[in-house]
Amino acid sequence: MSDASGPAPKMPRLDLESSPRVENTIRFDDPDPNTHDVVINVKGRKFYCVKMTLAKHSEHFYDLFFKDPNYVGRTEITLEEPELADAFEMFLNAIHGVNTFDQAGVRYVLRMAKLWKCPVAVQCCLDYIDDKVNWFHNEWKFEIALEFNLEDMKKKIISEARNCDALHKLVPKNVMDLDHATMALIMEKNLALQGLEGRHVPSTRHQNMARMSPADQLNLEMQRFEEEDREFGRRLDNLRRQFGRE
Repeated sequence: MSDASGPAPKMPRLDLESSPRVENTIRFDDPDPNTHDVVINVKGRKFYCVKMTLAKHSEHFYDLFFKDPNYVGRTEITLEEPELADAFEMFLNAIHGVNTFDQAGVRYVLRMAKLWKCPVAVQCCLDYIDDKVNWFHNEWKFEIALEFNLEDMKKKIISEARNCDALHKLVPKNVMDLDHATMALIMEKNLALQGLEGRHVPSTRHQNMARMSPADQLNLEMQRFEEEDREFGRRLDNLRRQFGRE
């Protein structure tokens, strides 16, 4: 079965030799029929799992095991994602509360957690990153936050930038790769670091909207949108000039 909506992005090499050595990992290679009710095949390697455990933590697996007529009742399935069996083992350990991944592995687990809608695995990755806060540069963490839409991490990293140089290092080579919300956060932080106000202050005329006719309210809102659009354009031009790269 295919779980991806498109071609998978190139992932870093998974170096198991540098992964954390955890003594009490969960075994998924034991074929004892009393300890599993489904066999999941990933790249030729079999993992003996419990459907309910996967279903409790992942909306994808719940739908797969209990709603999809092609898979309901099956005792063995094959996954095309992830591309490495070792990465799937890391994911399984994560949902069982055991961290066995390294800096490369956390990317694999995050990708599976997002793909399969598994918040507990996402949180396991965030805990790992927080625990290793002094090991990882903010640029790497911001890249991870952008790639996997980790909004809280993204906002935290931007807010903690102490100067324009630190903020500059977060911006990708092509600033237009940023979504508008992230671009706005960076603009506001950049203005704040320069001692300038970052947010648009509505005109006092907006306070009287409740007494206006619907047509007047609509005209006023259209004017506000046009003003904000022009302001956004000015800030975007400033950001391009300041962070512009070849």
